[in-house]
Amino acid sequence: MLDLITLGDSVVDLIIRVEHLPIESEDSQSGILEREAGGAANILIMASRLGLRVGLIDRVGGDGEGGLYFQALMGEGVDVSRVREVDEPTALCIVLVDAEGGHAYIGLPGATDNLSVEDLDEEYIKASSSLYVSGYTLISQRSREAVVRAVEIAEDEGLSIYFDPSPKVRRIESETLRGLISIAEVIFLNEAELEAITGTRDPDGAHRLQDSGAEVIVVKRGASGCLIAWDGELINIPAYRVKAVDPTGAGDAFNAAFIYAYLKGWPPEDAGRLANAVGALTTMRIGAGRRVPTRDEINSFLMERGVGLRV
Repeated sequence: MLDLITLGDSVVDLIIRVEHLPIESEDSQSGILEREAGGAANILIMASRLGLRVGLIDRVGGDGEGGLYFQALMGEGVDVSRVREVDEPTALCIVLVDAEGGHAYIGLPGATDNLSVEDLDEEYIKASSSLYVSGYTLISQRSREAVVRAVEIAEDEGLSIYFDPSPKVRRIESETLRGLISIAEVIFLNEAELEAITGTRDPDGAHRLQDSGAEVIVVKRGASGCLIAWDGELINIPAYRVKAVDPTGAGDAFNAAFIYAYLKGWPPEDAGRLANAVGALTTMRIGAGRRVPTRDEINSFLMERGVGLRV
């Protein structure tokens, strides 16, 4: 049995290091291009490195980027038996990063946007302990229909459902958004996404979401740490101070670490501390995917800061 599966969002990041952002019209700069598995790979690889058994249902293209994505996941122990190679381009994300950690993203649609209900394996979903849903998978109509059906299967089977509405939250159909909020066990979001859903960035917004159904609300606050609404309490977990160079994938890695701690039955304070550590470590290097931290790196980071946690 797998501990966690997710659907869609199979993207390869084209990371371009630029001299500065923003790039103005007719501006000319030198850049460095790197390719790395992104999107769902960020959370899957991080969760796998922490020791969870994870899998993916999706489509990737039969191109060089699709091959890179497959190899990245397989090399990290992710089950890709339900990932189809199709005659479409693999989805890409152009990631622009400057020397100060400024960043911008340009998405190029691809195979993952055409994930369909026919791609689902109902028994595969039922055999997992939990399902993770990203808001990025809810924009394309075909992908949304597949994800909604997978959620129905998971709910009927009693799986735990984790939901991150993502920066695309304002583009998610209101009925779909409300439905996921009402059945998710844990919701991950940043302050801007909290405001988009509840109309406020105040902690009260987290309580409002709890009133809508979710048991745990985790508000990611970047350099300010995270806020956790859990069992009627609001718990503020300060961030670790690090020199961040690129936030790409840090939120995904944070989610994976929190889910790991949650599945292991850790108290909320410890789950938040671990997730903050993993998110901070991810910001200290360019890109995510196979560049997310290892267990040894996480344990060393925690030990150096006198935090009595180990993974």
